[in-house]
Amino acid sequence: MPETTGRHVRVATTDWTDFGASATAQGTDRTKLINEFIAWYLGRPGARLPERPGSHAEPEAGQLVRVAQEIWLALAPDAKTPAERQALINDVLAWYLRRPNARSSDHLRMFRDSKSPAP
Repeated sequence: MPETTGRHVRVATTDWTDFGASATAQGTDRTKLINEFIAWYLGRPGARLPERPGSHAEPEAGQLVRVAQEIWLALAPDAKTPAERQALINDVLAWYLRRPNARSSDHLRMFRDSKSPAP
């Protein structure tokens, strides 16, 4: 195990207290969760994102989808952040479903004009 050193971070008192209580309720501690998160964030081999309290519940149908990485990365070049890509996907789906308020944008025109046939 790599050598560890105590680090100082600023966290709101209520968040730190709630974090400790949640960690204890899950049978772990803050240090372990913080280290797991950092390893996952850095993409260390075998690292997994720590489970959130209450996260074992299944998401509602239609709320979570997995998009192939090559598709995710090939989305419009100016949609760089996950939030921008999510918005683009929602726009495309609204257009595809012919929603009355679907936004028309250059991205949607590119999608519409691509090989993917519209319904």
